[in-house]
Amino acid sequence: MLCSQTFVSDPTLAKNYNKLLQSTARATFLKDMYWDVHQTLNIYFYPLPANVDKLGWLDISKAKVNKSDLDPLYATLQGVAHPVTAVKAVIAKLFEPLSLSYQYVSQPSQAHIRISFNPDDGSHSFVGIQNNMIPKNQPTMNFGWLDVGCIFHELCHMLGMVHEHQNPRDSPLKWNVPALQCMMAETQQPPWTAERVNEQIVDAFALDTTNGSNFDPKSIMLYYFPKSYFCKQTGKDVSLTSTGVGTSPNYKLSDTDWLWLTAIYPKMGPRVFPGLDVMGGGGEGGEMSDSSSSTTSSSPSEDPSGVAPSFVARTTFGLKKYWLVVLFLAVLSIWFMHKVLFKKDKDSK
Repeated sequence: MLCSQTFVSDPTLAKNYNKLLQSTARATFLKDMYWDVHQTLNIYFYPLPANVDKLGWLDISKAKVNKSDLDPLYATLQGVAHPVTAVKAVIAKLFEPLSLSYQYVSQPSQAHIRISFNPDDGSHSFVGIQNNMIPKNQPTMNFGWLDVGCIFHELCHMLGMVHEHQNPRDSPLKWNVPALQCMMAETQQPPWTAERVNEQIVDAFALDTTNGSNFDPKSIMLYYFPKSYFCKQTGKDVSLTSTGVGTSPNYKLSDTDWLWLTAIYPKMGPRVFPGLDVMGGGGEGGEMSDSSSSTTSSSPSEDPSGVAPSFVARTTFGLKKYWLVVLFLAVLSIWFMHKVLFKKDKDSK
């Protein structure tokens, strides 16, 4: 099962976000979807449903994973923690280095983020401040199954990140769409339609709608895609990409994920945008306009609703202008010291 992102699809809710709805999910950040730098997010948990016994933990015991590739929370949470306890533990770790704060509230009407645990609705979240557009009597995030990595993934959607495999910057993934459609129809519940496969995986975001680095194969926002899949419909082993490239499962945030999260939500100083000195996108680092300072929030997530996903966390700081300033100050200092020493030498004569 895959963790997904959901977008606002109701025309009455999305009328002010038409431009956003033209983009799809990425493992990168959607512009204009950030929360205010010092926003306090109110979080509400719905009571567990009667069919909570169907809410299972992903079994990774048979996966060949090095401990160093797992987030340390796997050791204490995976397979044993109460669902709410697990999500709260991940929230605490994710928010610790960020400027954002959070508090738990007792009523859904008080909450920016409303988390449910419906085993029949998959795992998905709205992206960033899109959460503010969702009616207060509806969840903004759901966990249909549990895994520490998936919890991180959905919470990163909540912070404004989108799927990495939809990153428009230098992605090596060239899709064999019919093979991908077959796998998603046969492995997901409910089966994914061709439209949803395009929205959640195939369609990349436009460069001007996202902020991010080049493709990050270690991002928590990247799906696991095996190199090939046995399609029951055709009875053949098919490659999911035209180049035979696959991706590995990721169980923790990458260094690049953390880099961008802490740049978007800095504990100290203004929000600074890591410049995109990469193929397909230019620009130097600079202070970002805080267009998301509204207390309302809405966020796209990978969800069966068929709304396009949006986001991606990327790296490569554009520090050119800062280095130029440092260089200028260094030259100025050398010139000043030369003038002082030359004057002293002249006076001594």
